[in-house]
Amino acid sequence: MDTGYLKIGDISKLTNTPVKTLRYYDKIDLIKPGYVDVETNFRYYSHSHILALNIIKKLKLEGFTLKEIKELISNTNFENFIKLYKTKIKNIDNEISNLQKVKSRLNSRLDLLLNTRNIKDSINKNIIIETKQFPKREYISIRNRCSLTVESVLNLCNKVMYKINESNVNIALPYFSICHGDYSTLDTNNVDFELCAFVQSSSINNDNNLKTLPEGLYVYSIYQGGYEISKVVYNNIIKWINDNGYFITGPVIRMYIYGIEFARSIDQLIIEIQIPVKK
Repeated sequence: MDTGYLKIGDISKLTNTPVKTLRYYDKIDLIKPGYVDVETNFRYYSHSHILALNIIKKLKLEGFTLKEIKELISNTNFENFIKLYKTKIKNIDNEISNLQKVKSRLNSRLDLLLNTRNIKDSINKNIIIETKQFPKREYISIRNRCSLTVESVLNLCNKVMYKINESNVNIALPYFSICHGDYSTLDTNNVDFELCAFVQSSSINNDNNLKTLPEGLYVYSIYQGGYEISKVVYNNIIKWINDNGYFITGPVIRMYIYGIEFARSIDQLIIEIQIPVKK
């Protein structure tokens, strides 16, 4: 055996590479020892392996996987390097885009939670009815007839999330629902129910098949609880609308300010009812 060979422990110390890692690189054919003693099964490495290990460390710092590094060091063609680096940059751009979507959703959720904390203690003590002018709002949705149970709503929620991923759009919270039909006489076992998510304008294109909540004035009120409490709030809103000379221009919209993923039960839900109106 050439005395220029280094024992696995020695090259481990020289390159700050754990022995376990060197054995793994051997197993996946990334870096093979220069010599293996057939009697002792000891691995020995040459000084050229020091350079190879340093190259691997640099490529790992650049974000390449071991599979990608293996391809890079096994094909030293210059054009191949360029191709692999372009592919890596494209993949990183996609990861950044996906992380920005996740960050946007987290910020939306945090804003909702902070707002909920500010109003949580006062909800249901007094029914407060107010108006607000909203701009046009684009949304993506799934519409189906179902019962107003946690299981049914969660099932629709899973379908909406799948549609969001398929459409590759950025959403803004909260999720909301549209109850089609007369809200005061809804059959909770058979509701024409549309579960929706707002879509941020930056991700809208002509292929998304989005729907629109029209720009205009909305009467709204916030409550905590299930459908029975919502009917009380709804009836108060209807009285307020009639008393103030407005008329309704669309269906009831329910914004899930504190949704089922946090509330865990219908009684703990915090919902904002919005009803579009005109004078």
